[in-house]
Amino acid sequence: SRRWLVSDGALDDNILLAAHAAGRPLHVLNLALGNHDVYMRRVSAKFKDPRWKSLAQVGLATMLQEWLKEDPAAASDTAVLNVPDIWYSAGLIPIPNRTVYIGVKPGAAIDASALSANHAAVWRDWAALLDAPSVSGAQWRFATDFLRRHLSMMANNLGVVLEDRRMSGGAWSAYAAARNLEPDNLSALLNQYVMVRNGYVDPAKARVIADTEAIMRRKEQRPNVWRLTRACGYVRMPEA
Repeated sequence: SRRWLVSDGALDDNILLAAHAAGRPLHVLNLALGNHDVYMRRVSAKFKDPRWKSLAQVGLATMLQEWLKEDPAAASDTAVLNVPDIWYSAGLIPIPNRTVYIGVKPGAAIDASALSANHAAVWRDWAALLDAPSVSGAQWRFATDFLRRHLSMMANNLGVVLEDRRMSGGAWSAYAAARNLEPDNLSALLNQYVMVRNGYVDPAKARVIADTEAIMRRKEQRPNVWRLTRACGYVRMPEA
């Protein structure tokens, strides 16, 4: 298992408690605090190499970019929770892996079929939990809302990976899973719409067209595709 996790801070305490309970050493790097001096001094103390210590004082994003780019062992020991663009900044490609993103070199082979099967199991297991009667309390609601959006974005981004590898059926299923987890995931809807426009046939085709065109008719609510990337996941063809 990987010992470093990059996050935006949303569930860091929960993740660290779970790692401790499982007896797994884990360092969480919170990008939301990446420009706070006190926090970055704590991050700097985690490293022995003087270069990474020094870059940590510049800022977390800058340090991560160089660290993950220049140290293959670090990249192999790091996962990213919900800020996959960190991998792009390090010259690597983010690949959804269950609930996190790992970084691979451009052109690296991946077992897309196994990846799809693993994610299908994750979607099934988490959907059962998220659809169960809610436990009362604002913290639980926040966690389940976060997880629903997060898993939906992961499913959408898996669809992009599969479609890039010409696995259209798997990509469509991933986009559908994203929308099942979070019906308001517009990135997944737009990705399905582009597939239909390019000739993909599925029984849900008419509904996808109708849902997309209904959104496009509401000019004040038309999605900004680039903003959707951060909220809902990648849109494979930005001109969609």
